Amino acid sequence: MRLRRSWSGQVSTVLVAVAMLAGGACGVPQRQAAPLCRLPSEGADTLILMAQAVPTADRVPCVTSYQDGWHFASLEVRSGRSRFTLDNDRAGVSAMRVEMTPSCDTREYTEIGSDEPDTLRFERVLSVEGRFRAMRAYKFAGGCVTYRFQFDQRGQALVNEVSAMVTFVTRDAIDAAVRSTHRDGIGLDPPPAAR
Repeated sequence: MRLRRSWSGQVSTVLVAVAMLAGGACGVPQRQAAPLCRLPSEGADTLILMAQAVPTADRVPCVTSYQDGWHFASLEVRSGRSRFTLDNDRAGVSAMRVEMTPSCDTREYTEIGSDEPDTLRFERVLSVEGRFRAMRAYKFAGGCVTYRFQFDQRGQALVNEVSAMVTFVTRDAIDAAVRSTHRDGIGLDPPPAAR
């Protein structure tokens, strides 16, 4: 007895095979773009992914420019969380980690005046002996971003440097960039009827 596959079954098999090949079955890592604040820019795709990972967040962290010695290291995006790290030639590998989630626990932090509009800012120093370690959190509508500072040396000057580099871009600005690129009405978020 001969099995017959339907046309849709054959197409599905081909699509799965193509997806496996295109998805990096060879194990070659893909270059990741830094989440740059300039829209549209090379980093816009990264900002879009980050915004979609935390769809409630009204803003997304981004890099304005790099101070001497700082560079983009890694990016991880999954449902409910996005994270990127920055390396520094003086502070070390993964000297700063920036993570966005829908919410965060700031009970052990101290609230201070925020340097970012429409956010609440919290600080927590973990260690100043040997390695400098501290946390910063920004709470805002629909999300929270935490910075983890972990420096090989005393860190106030480095904290100031990296604080000037990382800021936020609004979800509305990302949506406008998507709409300007895709003139067929596609936006960052699905229309209300599709949700």
